[in-house]
Amino acid sequence: MKSKLNLFLLVFYAFFLLALTMFKSIEVFRSELAFIEASLGGDKIEHFILALLLSFLVWPVAWSLNNSRYSKARVTVFTLLLLILALLLDELHQFFISSRHFDWQDSAFGVAGLLVGLILRVLIVFFLFSNKFSLVVKK
Repeated sequence: MKSKLNLFLLVFYAFFLLALTMFKSIEVFRSELAFIEASLGGDKIEHFILALLLSFLVWPVAWSLNNSRYSKARVTVFTLLLLILALLLDELHQFFISSRHFDWQDSAFGVAGLLVGLILRVLIVFFLFSNKFSLVVKK
């Protein structure tokens, strides 16, 4: 049940992010999107916070889908690389849209958000459930 809730929240949030980028690209809800950006502290902070939330939501799903064939460390690295790739592709697509602009700093803040989300999730899980979690395979 808990893993289904985590998956639902992740999928819902992913659709929310897709809607945000789509609406911004086609210039729909411009004032509302500008309000969200300003409320979060600006463009760079918005990238950081949205990526942090995505990262925080993805880890329980990734770790629960692991069937013990791979270590949690391997699943973590692979998932992190996929998240970074998705973030970079989202930023790169802006290069081809006249209403948007590509900015490496947005990508950097997004990657920082992904890493902070992972670190926070690991720390929370470690301190709350230290006997149930390990990134290192114990032999």
